[in-house]
Amino acid sequence: MGDAVFSYPDAMTDPKKKGYDWILQYTRAAWGDCRSYTPSSMFYFGRQRLAEIKRYAMGKQSINKYKKWQPNDRQVDKTDANIDWSPPAFLSKFREIAISKLLQRQFDTECFTIDPLAKSEEDAHFNEMKVKIMMREIAKQQGSELADSPALKPAQGEPEDLEQLEMVQEYGYKHQMAMEGELGVSLIKNQNNIEEIRKRVVENLFDFGIGGYKEWIDYNGMVKIREIVPENLIVSYCQKNDFSDLVHWGEVIYVSIADIAPYFSTVQLEEIAKNVAGKYGNPNMLPNTQTISQSFYRFKVAVLDFELITWNRSVYENEVDKRGNMRFRKTDPKNYNATEKILNNKGEQEPKYMDSTRKVVYQTKWLIGTDMMYDWGMSTNNKIKKSSWWETSLSCHLYSWNFYNMTFGGITERLMPIEDALCETWYKLQNLKAKLIPYLIKLDIQALESVNFAKGGKNMTPADLVDFMLSDFFVLYRSTDLLSKNPNYNPASIEATGQLAAYRMYYDELQGLLQTMRDISGLNELTDGSTPNAKTLVPVANAAMESTNNALYLISNADKYLLNRLSDGIVQRIQVAVKLGKVSGYTKALGKDTVRFYEINPDISNYELGIFTRPAPTYEEKMQLIQDLNLKDSQGLIDPSDKIIVMSCSNMKQAAELLAYKVKKRREQMQQQQLQIQQQQGEANAQAGIALEKEKQQTLMLMHQLKMEEINTEKQWDFQIEGMKKQSDLTEAGVQADAKKISAQIQASAKIASSNKVAI
Repeated sequence: MGDAVFSYPDAMTDPKKKGYDWILQYTRAAWGDCRSYTPSSMFYFGRQRLAEIKRYAMGKQSINKYKKWQPNDRQVDKTDANIDWSPPAFLSKFREIAISKLLQRQFDTECFTIDPLAKSEEDAHFNEMKVKIMMREIAKQQGSELADSPALKPAQGEPEDLEQLEMVQEYGYKHQMAMEGELGVSLIKNQNNIEEIRKRVVENLFDFGIGGYKEWIDYNGMVKIREIVPENLIVSYCQKNDFSDLVHWGEVIYVSIADIAPYFSTVQLEEIAKNVAGKYGNPNMLPNTQTISQSFYRFKVAVLDFELITWNRSVYENEVDKRGNMRFRKTDPKNYNATEKILNNKGEQEPKYMDSTRKVVYQTKWLIGTDMMYDWGMSTNNKIKKSSWWETSLSCHLYSWNFYNMTFGGITERLMPIEDALCETWYKLQNLKAKLIPYLIKLDIQALESVNFAKGGKNMTPADLVDFMLSDFFVLYRSTDLLSKNPNYNPASIEATGQLAAYRMYYDELQGLLQTMRDISGLNELTDGSTPNAKTLVPVANAAMESTNNALYLISNADKYLLNRLSDGIVQRIQVAVKLGKVSGYTKALGKDTVRFYEINPDISNYELGIFTRPAPTYEEKMQLIQDLNLKDSQGLIDPSDKIIVMSCSNMKQAAELLAYKVKKRREQMQQQQLQIQQQQGEANAQAGIALEKEKQQTLMLMHQLKMEEINTEKQWDFQIEGMKKQSDLTEAGVQADAKKISAQIQASAKIASSNKVAI
């Protein structure tokens, strides 16, 4: 029943009639139709081929084909029984290295508000900051103290001038809703263990050439994510590798009967268990027990998780009621082709019937091969963008980097023939090694037989001579006429066999096949873990790395595309969950330590967010940025706060421009400081000159004063000397006068005495 072909139901059926039977008919038709255009090696119906590719990827492929390639001598030669038939898994090594390199390429998700409401708020925000900056600059030019007032002073994180404002506007600005969107995307990815899910998707992209995600909101209001398994996938016929023309899709999942118990009766559950007995890892028969509810709940059943896009058409009718008033109401959808017209209240003719077509998604979970479904109906909480409210989309995100006409292929499938050739050569080497005779020893028995030790020695047999030769590495023989006839004659010689050349040939073939596997996978000795030449130049090494990056680019681009579409779907799911008030569903799951998710504004549903996925900075880019920061720091061109701000940038271009801006501003500050220092030094020099000149003048005045004092002193001394001279002259004159007077007196006295004597 599951593989029978059914016709699709009419898509323009009245939406009220698109119930259980309509959905079941569509699901059956899609299931059978998929086999008609899907190649036998693709998707669910080619799961055996895809499973074989996975076995090769794990190094667990069948070895029966390799045994057939060995020489047909098993009946007589059993040496190949010593061969280790475990696959050497050459392919697995290259696959794991390539996948590791793909997973090392991290991506950052960025959200930007793109709706008119956010744009007007953004313009108002920047205009306010621009006016504030201009007023601050005018106040500085006028030397007003208002420039440092709290009203004009830049707040933390605000630009300081128009140049920084332009940079912030181009790179650094984030609308609040955009930041909350990024926060929500990051939280949901971490909650769903995106690293492990992404690893499985990248493996599918490498092995099969196709991969995808599914996102949905569960009954707790939590956004869930899982990878899509290509072996379990069915899709409508598509021509685009991004499956943008997808109409319906489904994935076979294996569900425990206990999980579907709420939707079916016990009798139905028992019937389901009987149908799947011996399938999907279930026991071959039901346990004979009375507690039926506990006996088959551990059974698993194959369920098709199915979604489809259809169009619901609603037809409305204009009519005039009994009172002559115009009425507008729904009518039979079959009337959408009617061309009747009616007169309105203004006496003008207008169509009597008008229709409105809406794109919707229906979902169901169908128990394959039965008439039973559960969780069916029109999908709720559909993803709808404000700019295209009439559009909706499925919950899957698929991409194939190597796709044509419903076929796809990956690197692993390309490497499988090389892996087979490598294994064949490997087993031949082992077989040859088990049979290997590297050399042959030639002995001339005639020469050895002629050797004897008579007269005091015991004769040695040829066997004794061979043992003696192999143990002591001496060859004992007697010269015969053979030596005289052939000077190059040796009674014993060792010669290599032709098997060594065959061994070398197989080894060279093995190396050539390994190089072919490198070429197909895009790896080389510098990127596949082989030991490179220590003398390899840096440009050569860089070229080898670039070659591997180019070879893996298509897969990396597919990985990036899927992550971008997944992030876009998560944002839309968050908006739906917030609008429904279901964000609180994360409280119990995440606990109190989760920061800021509860701050998501309910108004986020009123905005449209554009999602961009960019490569995260590589380790080399981060190291280069750190070196630049350390260099600028050592030169005093940035401070620790600048270093922290630049390191917080996820966009390397933004970080480089922000670093250049910070360095430029610091240099301007340093120049202004130097000018201030020079100005201060000039003022100090001027003041020092004035002080020096004043000091000189004071010195001159002091010297003049001292000179005057010296002159005065000299004059005063001259005056005193002259005075003293005059005084001395006066004194001398007085003395002389006194002397003359005394002399006169003496002379007078003498005359008197003489006269008296004469008189006597």
